[in-house]
Amino acid sequence: MSWFGAQSVDVLAYLGTQTLYSFVVACVVLIALRVFRITSPIIHLYAWALVILRLLIPAELASPYSLRSLLEFVFPDVSIGTSHVAVLPPPSSEHLVATVEAGSSSGLWQSIVVMSWLLVAAALCIVVSSRLFRYRQIARKADEIRTKSLLYITEQWRHKLQIRRKVRLVSSEMCLSPFTTGFIAPKIFLPTAVMTWSRPELESIIAHEMVHIQRWDELWIVISNLARCMHFFNPVATLALIEMNQAREQLCDSDVMAQSSIPPREYTRALLNIIKLNQFGPAAIDAIVGMVDRKEGIKMRVIHLQTEKQTRRIKTIWLLPAFLLCALFILPMAELESRAAAHSAAGFESASAEKDELIMPRRISGSRPGLTEAAKKNGTTGVVVLQVTVAEDGSVKDVTVLRPQSDGLTESAVAAVRQWKYKPAERNGKKIELAVSEVLVFRPDDLPESEIIKQVRARIPRGIVIEELYQEGAFVHIKAVTPDEYLAATTISSLDNWKGSKEVVLKNMIRTDDGFLFHITVTPEQ
Repeated sequence: MSWFGAQSVDVLAYLGTQTLYSFVVACVVLIALRVFRITSPIIHLYAWALVILRLLIPAELASPYSLRSLLEFVFPDVSIGTSHVAVLPPPSSEHLVATVEAGSSSGLWQSIVVMSWLLVAAALCIVVSSRLFRYRQIARKADEIRTKSLLYITEQWRHKLQIRRKVRLVSSEMCLSPFTTGFIAPKIFLPTAVMTWSRPELESIIAHEMVHIQRWDELWIVISNLARCMHFFNPVATLALIEMNQAREQLCDSDVMAQSSIPPREYTRALLNIIKLNQFGPAAIDAIVGMVDRKEGIKMRVIHLQTEKQTRRIKTIWLLPAFLLCALFILPMAELESRAAAHSAAGFESASAEKDELIMPRRISGSRPGLTEAAKKNGTTGVVVLQVTVAEDGSVKDVTVLRPQSDGLTESAVAAVRQWKYKPAERNGKKIELAVSEVLVFRPDDLPESEIIKQVRARIPRGIVIEELYQEGAFVHIKAVTPDEYLAATTISSLDNWKGSKEVVLKNMIRTDDGFLFHITVTPEQ
């Protein structure tokens, strides 16, 4: 698997985990709001902000005093996105071939999916950024308003809301919706068409935008849009953004009405007049803060203004600590390392108790024979395959010829193998007698490697110890040792992606005390 393929797996795992966690947080938010019948816009805003923050913070964030810990205590059999480390017995040849074939195709699709996600997310970020830039350009090119009455209203609301930043009023015909832009040096944009409206209506617009400035709403809109762009496939991200926008506008309406300086009827009239004005032009968008929301939310805001009761407002001094406590309790969704380690240890013990561990014999001494004089004279080369029975003490008990050669090569191979010494096979820690296959290649020592052999050798990853690499007829044989069975899978994938290979087959794979011994055949393109 390539580096990008491995990274693709990590990215997909991260996105999947974040999606699962966001669904859990969204369910908690929805249930809490419904059960307690909470209608306060500020609580709705902060509640859905938790969902947005869950999408942006690291997935590995964990805490012993979190919602996950509570759920696992109440429902011990339920697991939320837990990744247990499974300890598996050595894979068989068939299993590894299936794993490699599936891994090659799935790895390709995973890379395609991640590339598609990157392209779509980048495109959405560009769209949102361009819209934000466009509205800032409108505000920058607009004429500054110097009407004393409007400047007085602006300063009056700036002192009421305790805004320290200087706020400027600008106006032009380039947009039909009022909006606010700028973090440090905010500007309130008023369409030219509203400049002839009555003073209460203009004050309603300015007051609404001043509340947006006081609450730093543009910054929060940028953050929430970033989360939506990254998780565009996640319906929870879209739902949270919609709910936050609706709650934000209702909260601004409530804050303006709480000052008791603007009659609700005049404020509602200003809102409806702006809606009528925008029937003939583009309205404000999600990437900017303005008095006009999406059409679906206008009806809710008007109803909220008409039916809002003059109840005691929730003090921010109590709300912020409550929000932080909720965030510390709800947002850490990852499993604690100590608990994950306990799960891994339990899985290891369970796997160790159930698996039948077999370690194959491993040759520790003895040399391979060279060509006989008759073979040199007649130019005979080739491969001799033997079945060697290794006794419990590591000695060679019996040798059976599976593939012979002429000119004394078979006899030379049998005689050499009988002198070999092995580390005996073990089953569950006990030494046993076992038969293994040995392949002995006979070729002149000074014979240079063919171009095919050189290319195959170059495709074998580092960490693989090559014991035999030879060509026999239309096949190239690789017999090598790897400390990790998945390095063998990497070798097969590397050879399979090589344009010079027609077919790659894993003949067998056995476990040894040094790792895993595998035998691969490659059919080169003719």
